[in-house]
Formats: sequence, structure tokens, C-alpha cells
Amino acid sequence: MSALINDPSAPGPAGSDPGDDSGRHRRRKPVVPAQRRGPRTVRPADILAAAGLEGLVPAPRRSAEGEQATTALPPVEPSTTALPAVEPPTSRLPAVEPPTTAVPAVPRSAPRRPPAPVRRPASRPALPRPAPPRAAPSPSVPSPSVPIPVAAPGRPAAPQPAPTPVPAPAPSSAEQRSPGRRSAAVHLGVLAVAAGLWAFSMGRIDLAALDDYGLVSVLPVTFLVALGTVLGAFAWAVVRRGTPPWVAQLHVLALVVFLHGTAMLNAVPKFAYAYKHLAVIDYIQTFGDVHRNVDIYHNWPGLFAAVALVSDVSGIPAPTLANGMVPFFMLCHVLAVRYLARGLTRDPRRVAATMFVFVLGSWLAPTYVAPQSLGYFLTLVIVGTVVRFVPSRPGPRRGPLGALSRGLQRGTDRMTERFRVLRALTERDAVQETTSFSLRAAGPPRALAVALVLAMAAAIVVSHQLTPFFLVVALSVLAFLRRAGSWWLPVAVVALTVGQIVLSWDYVAAHQTLFTFDAAYNLANSGTSGPGPGSAGHQFVGLTSRVLSVVLVLAAGLGWFLVGRHRRESWILLLALTPATLILVQSYGGEGVYRIYVFMCPWLAYLASGLLAAPVHRLRSRAGELVRIGATTVAGLVATALLLFAGFGLDRVNAIQPQEVDAARWFESTATPGSLLTMLMSNYPIPLTARYSAFLTADYRWGGEIMSDPRFVGRALTAADVPAVLQAVDEWRGQGQSAYIAIGPSQVAYAEGYGFAPPGTLQAFTADLVRDPRVRIAFQEGDAVVLEVRPPG
Repeated sequence: MSALINDPSAPGPAGSDPGDDSGRHRRRKPVVPAQRRGPRTVRPADILAAAGLEGLVPAPRRSAEGEQATTALPPVEPSTTALPAVEPPTSRLPAVEPPTTAVPAVPRSAPRRPPAPVRRPASRPALPRPAPPRAAPSPSVPSPSVPIPVAAPGRPAAPQPAPTPVPAPAPSSAEQRSPGRRSAAVHLGVLAVAAGLWAFSMGRIDLAALDDYGLVSVLPVTFLVALGTVLGAFAWAVVRRGTPPWVAQLHVLALVVFLHGTAMLNAVPKFAYAYKHLAVIDYIQTFGDVHRNVDIYHNWPGLFAAVALVSDVSGIPAPTLANGMVPFFMLCHVLAVRYLARGLTRDPRRVAATMFVFVLGSWLAPTYVAPQSLGYFLTLVIVGTVVRFVPSRPGPRRGPLGALSRGLQRGTDRMTERFRVLRALTERDAVQETTSFSLRAAGPPRALAVALVLAMAAAIVVSHQLTPFFLVVALSVLAFLRRAGSWWLPVAVVALTVGQIVLSWDYVAAHQTLFTFDAAYNLANSGTSGPGPGSAGHQFVGLTSRVLSVVLVLAAGLGWFLVGRHRRESWILLLALTPATLILVQSYGGEGVYRIYVFMCPWLAYLASGLLAAPVHRLRSRAGELVRIGATTVAGLVATALLLFAGFGLDRVNAIQPQEVDAARWFESTATPGSLLTMLMSNYPIPLTARYSAFLTADYRWGGEIMSDPRFVGRALTAADVPAVLQAVDEWRGQGQSAYIAIGPSQVAYAEGYGFAPPGTLQAFTADLVRDPRVRIAFQEGDAVVLEVRPPG
């Protein structure tokens, strides 16, 4: 083609002018009218582009009026320099095999189509040398590669397209974050004011003035104002979209500190039943070992050994550590609930709402130094880890565990196919796949997560007897519904639990009952506190605790009905109900109902949080947001008021006095080993030291309770009852055994509050008891007294 272009004597089409490029002599391909854009103008650049020599002709420039310059190009001189010959390609195309079938011959009469001629311009421009590269055009000048329309002679020029408007620069990340930063700064300022009010109030709380209504009776107004400020700030943060999500969660943590930090006001650890745990810790620190024949705590010593180690390493006495464990464990529980909720939803507002509802609904959460406190925290962390980082997979394929896993999986599949409700629970919808299950990619590998789960499960198994039951139930439900985990995880926890029971079987077989398969008995034996209704304050506290529990259950059901069922959260509702299966196998000493509620709380809190954090399309306006903020604040105030009575209404009973601790320590350090200690009520800080094992009775108990004896319960004891009381003490002690009676303020508060004695009668009876000639005051400090009872005769 290059030879045809450079040779001016090349013949054109027959019967046409050599300079004519109209091409009317040849057949054209028909053009669809809708695709015709106008007459085509052949430019020199098109010819050079066809020859592979584009870029040799400079692009046309525009005149001042914006039209194309009409300056004629110089005449073309014949080029004397021959173009370089094109080297044939080095790679040869593969030879084409001739077809095996014969091609029909074309008849001679058929006209042959002439080859398409090369279209040439009338005058060939000269080929100038390549121009040096130009600088990039400015944004106001069109690019040379864009064809510029040229007006035909006698026609107006085509209108130029309007310049593209330059978009405004996007705001920087700092400008985008400025509203959130301002909102966070405002919330931090409000929180600082509330913290100042709380700190001011803490110095004006007098625990000695507590009555039967608990902590509310001694709280100053500034304390309540601080709580209301935090509640309002949380409602504003969780409703307004522009507030950073961590702000609402920070308000929840502040609420935990404000409420449970009041335990730090006690000079000695709160709750009488915490002192027997301190005795085991002191035993381990003193002797460096445990003995399984002492009591049940020596057979499950996990927490006690850990606290003893921390106390030895830090140099802080165990009672001092125990005094600060109430807010510490509650903070741990709330953070564990946050960890679990982040595996159920990606909405940070709902995570904060779940934490908020959990704090206000958990009036019975274990927070003192006890194995169930550690077990509860680790259970929440284990379930959260399994939900977030351990997807459902088949179990092992070989060995006994493989056979068991396959059998359980087959049974699950059959039940799922048979019952439509179970089939609906096992289906994973798009919302669930994009929320909790997508978070696993950012976590640790499955093997590491499983190793952590087994390590934490082992810590639970060696610390508490009941918590593994709830853990096995939760893991089994998750595996059954194919939401997370595998069948072999609950099987592994059961194996660990059985191993621990085997190690402790000598003591368990002699003194404990593992299972009582009587639901009626377990339910009737749960929740009993006293023989009578008790004082008016205790009755009101019991009513508020029941009301708060029912409100949380109803809120969770309503949240599931309005929000959760549309998001396929029915499996969470099933997880919330499964702890109730404990009532079928064990009453746990009358505390089974309370433990069931405790392990239901995290799931109930998540379902109820949908009422606070779910989007309400009709309330997205400014007025609608204010309505939601007000409703959330009011609900928080009501729930907090119920919590102050339900969770802190028994502080008069639970607040142990320092003089009682001194009296108990005197007895264990001074009395003859094997002596009998009798109390008005068992609400007393004993056992306390490592020597407590020297005073256990033959049935591994302390002495009897005077006010729980059928001869004295519910009566107003007088001086006439002193001989009968001393006779009961003589019946309880053995031959040659010393006997003591311990009396303290916490015992009196417990007996009068729960109906074992009429209010105001025990102080007078104590004075009558001291005047008996057989009674001698062995120790007295304030209202705490230890009386020695001489043998008769």
C-alpha cells in the first residue's frame, strides 16, 4: 500500500479522474440511514494512519475566533528518499492443510469482483519531519485528539459543546470527621460533669444508716443526678447517627462504675458468702496445697489458686482484692457481652444497646470473689468466640469421636427435616451471613480459636460445678442449629467435666447429689429465702426484682417479634430459653432459678436491644429523634430505679461490718480446735482463715442456727427463752467440746429482714442472753460479740 501512495503515476479506477475520490465507480456496502452521521471528509492524517505513519502531521490549530485555520499546506514535492522496506515477519504462519473435500469450480460466466482500489486525495501533502513532543494542553483547550467540527462553505459553524463543569473538591477526612469529633467532645464534657457529681456523692454516702430498702436510702440527690445525666447522654448517643459509636459504649461503662463502684465504700468485702472463698485462698497461701477431703471448694480450686497467685505476686492481701472485684467482674461481664454481641450484629448502636440493657437487667449477675463469677465471664467469652470465629463444620471422621459426631449429625438432619420449625431455625439467611458470620475473616484461625475455647473450658471445669452445664447446653444448641461450632466441642467439654468429677468422686459421692430428676421438687425448692414475708422493705425489694425480670423477658419477646423474627433471630430466642433446662436435673441448693435467669440475661438483652437501636423510618426527622431520645431516657430511668432496689436493696444484709470480721478472726485464731460456733443466723463472715478446717463438724458444717430452729423461728425471743436456747447449744456440741455463740449486726439484719424474727426483738434478747450465768463474753467489738457457753452444772 505504501508503494501506491508514493507513486503518482499509479492508475486509478477505469473511467474516472485520477484525482476523483468520490468512489462512485465501485459497489459500496449499503449504509443504514440511522447510522449515517454526515458526509465523510478524508484528511491526510487518515491516509497516514492507514499507512502506519500517524503522528507525522501536526494537529490543526485553532484561530482566535475558535474555527479551524484555513492556511493551505505547501505543495507536495516528490520525495527522493525511498521509504525503508518493510521486513517480512520472522515468524511464519503455519501451513494450511488443503481441504479434503473438493471445492466446486466457479463458472466462467460469473463476473469476477475487481479488487477494491486505494482511495487517494487529489493532492498529496508532503511528509514533514516528526514534530517535537508538545506539552500537555491546559484544561481550557480541547485535546488535539478530539476532532474539531469545521463549518462547510456557506453554512454556520456547529455549536461548540459547553465546557464540563469542574466539580467542587471533596471535603477532607478531617472535615468529614469534624461533626463526630464535636459530638464526642460534647459527650466527654457531659461525662466529666457526671463523674464529678458521682465522686462528690461518694463521700457523702453513710452505709451505717442503711435500712431495709438498701442503698437507695442513703444516696444523695447528686448521685441520682449523675445517673440521670449518664442515661440521657447514652440515649442521645445511641439515637443520633452522627455520634461515634464508642461514645454510647463509654456511657455504659461509666454507668457500671457509678452503680457498682459503691461496693468500694465498704471497709471489708461485701457478701458473707464471699468469706468462705477467702478462707480457701488463705489456706492455699498458707499451706501451698489443697486437700480434697476438707470441703467441696478444695475439689474445684481453680479461682482460689489464681487469686492466691495474684495476691502473692502483687503483695496485695486477698481481702483487699476481693473488695474491688465487684466492679471489676461487672466490667468484665459487660465487655464479654459486647464481644458476644459483635458476633451477632455489625451495628455498633445495637451493640451499645445490648450492653445497656444487660447492665440494667442483670440485678443478679455474679460479681463477688466466687467461682461462678469467673465461670460466667469465661462462658460468655467462649460462646462469643465460637459464634464469631468457629464456623459450623463436620466433626472428625475417624475414631470413636468421628462415629459419635456422624451419628449426632444424622440425628440432627432427620429431626430438622421432620420438623418445620427446626428447619427454619437452621436456615441461614442473607442478613445473618453478612453480619456475624462475615466477622470471622478478621479473627484468629479456626485452630487457634478452638484451642482458646478448650483452654477456657478447662478453666471453668476446675473452678465451678454448675457452669459447665450451661456451657454444654449453649454449645450443643449452636451445633444443633448449625450456627457455629461442631458437635465435638460440647462432647469435649463433657469429657473434661467427667474427668474432674472422677478426680473428686470420693468427696462428691459422700456429701453431694449430682442430679435430682424431679422438676417439681427442683422448682419448689428454688427461690426460698425465709419462713415469712419479712419486713416491708424486703417485700418491696423482692417485688422489684421480679418486676425487673419480667420486664426484661417481655422486652426481649417484643424485640424479637418486632425486629428479630424479620432478621431470622429465632435461634437467639432458643438460646435464651435453653438455660431453663437446669430445673429438670438440679435445684442447686435452692438457687437454680436465679442461675437460670443469670445465664438468660445476655441473650434477652440482645433481643430487647432491637427496641432501642432498630431503625424507625417514621421517626427519622429531628422531632422523631427527640421523641426516641426522650423515650429511651424514660425507659432507662425506670429500669435504673428498679435496679437500685432489686440489685442493691439488700445492702443492709450484705454489708458486713469490720467488727464482725475481727470477731470471726479472733475465734479462728484463739478458740481450741474442734470448738463449736453457733450463730443467730449464718449470715456471718466465717470461715475466714486457713484454720477454718479445724472447726468443721463431722458433717463438714459449722454449728447450728438458733433462729432457723423450729422451736424459735418467727418468734419474738425473750428472757424466758434463754434456757431453751442454751439447751439447744448443749445438744449440738459433743462431749468435752467448747461452745460459742456469735452475734453481729449482719445476722440481726438477715433474721429480721427475712422474717425469722420480728423487727427490733433480737437486740433485747442478746442483752438477756448475756446476763445468764452460764454465758461469758469472750470477745466484743461494737455490736459484734462472741459468747462462750459453759457446760451445764
